[in-house]
Amino acid sequence: MKIYIKIFIICIWLFSCDSKTNKINLPPYPTINKKLVTENICDTTVNDYYRNLENAEDSLVNNWYKQQGDYASNILSKISGKDGLAKSMQDLSNRKSYRVRRTNIVADDQYFFLKKMPNEKKFKLFYKSGYDGKDEFLYDPNTFKPETKHDYVINYIRPSWNGQYVVVALTYEGREVAEMIIIDMKTKKPLAEIIGSSWAASFYGVDWLPDNSGFTYLHFPNLSKNNKRAKTNTQAVLYKIGQNPKNITPIFSPQNNPELNLDITSYPIVEIDNPNQKYAIGYMVNVSNYFDAYYTEIENLDKKKVNWKPLFTKKDKVYKTACEIKNDTITFKSAYGASNYQIAQTRLSSPDFKSPTIIVPENLDEIIGEFKEMPNSLFFTTTKNGVQAKFYQLDKNEIKEIKLPKESGSISLRSYNNIDLFVTIRGWLNKSERYLYSSNDNKFTYLPLSPIINYPEFKDFIAKEIEVINQDGVNIPLSIIHHKDTELNGKNPVFIYGYGAYGDIEKPAFSPIFLTWVANGGVLCIAHVRGGGEKGEAWHLGGMKLNKPNSWGDLITCTEYLVEKKYSSPEHIALWSSSAGGIMAGRAVTDRPDLFKAVIIDAGVLNPIRREQSYGGSNHKEYGSMKDSIECKGVIAMDAYFHIKENVMYPAILLNAGMNDPRVAPWQSGKFGARLQEVNKSDNPILFHVDYDSGHGNGTTVGKVYDQWANIFSFAFWQTGHPDYQLDKSSLK
Repeated sequence: MKIYIKIFIICIWLFSCDSKTNKINLPPYPTINKKLVTENICDTTVNDYYRNLENAEDSLVNNWYKQQGDYASNILSKISGKDGLAKSMQDLSNRKSYRVRRTNIVADDQYFFLKKMPNEKKFKLFYKSGYDGKDEFLYDPNTFKPETKHDYVINYIRPSWNGQYVVVALTYEGREVAEMIIIDMKTKKPLAEIIGSSWAASFYGVDWLPDNSGFTYLHFPNLSKNNKRAKTNTQAVLYKIGQNPKNITPIFSPQNNPELNLDITSYPIVEIDNPNQKYAIGYMVNVSNYFDAYYTEIENLDKKKVNWKPLFTKKDKVYKTACEIKNDTITFKSAYGASNYQIAQTRLSSPDFKSPTIIVPENLDEIIGEFKEMPNSLFFTTTKNGVQAKFYQLDKNEIKEIKLPKESGSISLRSYNNIDLFVTIRGWLNKSERYLYSSNDNKFTYLPLSPIINYPEFKDFIAKEIEVINQDGVNIPLSIIHHKDTELNGKNPVFIYGYGAYGDIEKPAFSPIFLTWVANGGVLCIAHVRGGGEKGEAWHLGGMKLNKPNSWGDLITCTEYLVEKKYSSPEHIALWSSSAGGIMAGRAVTDRPDLFKAVIIDAGVLNPIRREQSYGGSNHKEYGSMKDSIECKGVIAMDAYFHIKENVMYPAILLNAGMNDPRVAPWQSGKFGARLQEVNKSDNPILFHVDYDSGHGNGTTVGKVYDQWANIFSFAFWQTGHPDYQLDKSSLK
């Protein structure tokens, strides 16, 4: 890895020269006959030129997807430096003697975690007794259903409160939808039962009963490929150890509780916070940040008919599942009248979520993040602009800031026994560090879960946090990471990322993969656009539904700033986003194709006009519904596929899609790519990289992750003019 410093010096010199990408005569794209469908939607004529691509079961369409994938793979494989880039990413990761993730700590200081050695492609399940205990191997995903020849990986674990059992969820080829097994710690072997139709890694997992006899989880009764109802009529079910998994026991669902009039597109989950909990809370989860909630005594879950009582509604703006019940006191995080959130309390015997007792008031400069109630006080975190984190304690009605071991971009709080408080801090350039905090002596004890590794190749990098003012006077946070000696000459390759959806915050996190861009002489930027949650609920609302144009408008503003300040120029700027961020990236490139040299979109939402009718789910609550006469206008405005124009010089485009994606249908990328390949007037390549062995980016092997990022970065470097990443034209098929 010492070569990175040399590469950086070389790049400073090379990028001070003009480095436009030479014209490349690529082989013709695979073609398919388009089938135009014209509709009048919301008083707008919508031409859908490639509606036929939505039917991947059609052999002609499926063959076209395969041909597009082969075509893109052939081009990407011919970029010099790509294989070396993938290897350097892997080498950085393998610098640790092992990696650990998904750590769970339960009674008697029992640790359950996933661990991977440098030469392994997958994480395996391990156990140890106590922090200093010896790692004991428990389960290898390669042993699950070997007769299927599927490449299974573990994507979720959850031990019982007493550590007697551990649930392990397994999936393959990016499907995310998982099968769950239960390992009995007495025998260290899986029980015979296999629980299917679950999605534990993404839908709040499983919640063990206090007596460890079973757990609740979300059951998907309609799961099958291309089933438009796959995500509807889901059920929260109770599973008891030894039960036949085919004998489903619903405890909370629209079918089981018709008296509650539950929404069939939301997901009923039942949460049990700790083994001493008296009540279970049932949430109707969807993509919004506020749910309807109900409660019942846990002992009622065994009854044939569970009586759920209303707790609060989404109008009360209790943030997600940030709600704890202890005796008669409910402590919760709320956005009701507080865009930056507040922490409040009310009584279960007479709940009032609109006029509760405020124990931590809203801070107009910082948004409240996580909170954790401990025996004698409450701890909570805040962030400013999503990137500057602080840690506080509420003790006897007094709020005091606790100084962290070092400045942090994000903080997470965990307590496994309601006694020990673990504080984990992260930053763009600071590795994740886990501490045990003692409030008695205000002491942080560093307790890493994996070996401490240094990355000297990143030591001269700097991270700047600025705000860019748009034409309406709105301050948009922008994170910029580069080498301290980077010259602002307008020639640096820039990789800019944004998302702007669901109120998610793009929190600082240390990523050796991302930092390889900077190590190769580039500038890495994160635009914290509206639609995210960096500035609270108002920031989210400012970029959703009819306000969605603010998301790509903010991204464009940040990119223009980078050009104005000579970090780069349009000829050297690559834009990347994924999933719902595809709306922002797709509309940025269709609005301002002149501002970017390359745009890469992974599993992007690019044709939301068709999403609600064809893929189900509750995402219309974020984007807007085509069934609403007002909201549909916003959906049309954010549809990148609809806004592709003829006779326009578009930049280079790389669209990545997995055919097993359970969240965003691959035809969203396919239709967008096909239309661009048809009408683009520039010589820039339009690649549609289809992978039949992946999904939405989750549930896959580590090696595939390196390959995917090597494709993205090498394509971006090629297009932005990096001399080490150029196409071998002589070897093109």
